[in-house]
Amino acid sequence: MSYYYEYYIGYEDDHGLIHPLGPFDDRGKICPAISRSRSFASDLHDYFYTVPENKRSDDLINTFHTDDDYPFNVKMLSFRELPGGDFVKHGYFLISDVEEYLEDGDCWDRFYDKLDPLVYSQKAMAEATYGLNKNYDPETEDPPKSCADYMYFVYPDYGSKEYEVHIILQAKESLYRYNIKDYVVLETEG
Repeated sequence: MSYYYEYYIGYEDDHGLIHPLGPFDDRGKICPAISRSRSFASDLHDYFYTVPENKRSDDLINTFHTDDDYPFNVKMLSFRELPGGDFVKHGYFLISDVEEYLEDGDCWDRFYDKLDPLVYSQKAMAEATYGLNKNYDPETEDPPKSCADYMYFVYPDYGSKEYEVHIILQAKESLYRYNIKDYVVLETEG
């Protein structure tokens, strides 16, 4: 059975109650700003906590409460608490990974072997001065990679929590109201 993490935009009113803001479809049903299956979701959902009972507005309960047999399970996080960062990744990556990415456009389960530009430059200077490090156990370790195995590359990581946050921020901007001070992200899962 599929398991999804879905994110919505909400706000906290002057009395501390949490309300859904949207997005809503043409029939008044709330729609997620972003929905990810467990297989492709980042760990963004780990940042959220259950909306406290004393902060649940009637419209929040009516929007998300589906069945009396299941507990109310909406989580929240203030926009100020969202993790930061850029979903556009850059650095020195294995040339073989870049070639595969350019063929299929998929960065999923790829680009784990990365060197920061400063580390790459130090590694390149050390290799030029001393040669490639040959101190490794061939029975238990892979041979060390040379700087010649890497290239500088930039790509968008659509599977990252930074990308999920980017989409959530875009949704918030599209629902902007001048009289709302405290926006929150609402999250459901299941």
